[in-house]
Amino acid sequence: MSKDNYCVEPLSKKLIEYLAKNNKLFEKTDIDALPDSIKNKINETKIELNKLFTTKAFADLEQYHTTLPYTKKFNFSSNDIIYFMYKLREKPDLVKNSGYTNYSFSLTITDDTEDLYGEDSLYTLTIIETKTGQTGIYEKTVGRFD
Repeated sequence: MSKDNYCVEPLSKKLIEYLAKNNKLFEKTDIDALPDSIKNKINETKIELNKLFTTKAFADLEQYHTTLPYTKKFNFSSNDIIYFMYKLREKPDLVKNSGYTNYSFSLTITDDTEDLYGEDSLYTLTIIETKTGQTGIYEKTVGRFD
């Protein structure tokens, strides 16, 4: 058997990916009992998985948006998520009203985050895949819009 026919991944990588995906199954004390190097890798993997999830959700929404008739379009582009969050701030049911059902998008705004000028806000976009219930978070600190 040649080396090209199989691939062996380290068990530690599999364990870290499993813990990152299923962290709700474990008590916080169980995770805290792990060595710092593993905890750090778990956190890095969680961030990476969240980024992959949100990127997939935005790409799916963008693909759906291109099929909408002109009257239902809301000018979505995965290259300008901040503009999309502004639109959601003004019309929270914007995506739902377009007929899109694969993911749901919910925006939360935290005003006056700790910054030098006191005018920035933290925009937290919670994305839920409707079939699986998997959740992803997209956060961005945004300057004042009004």
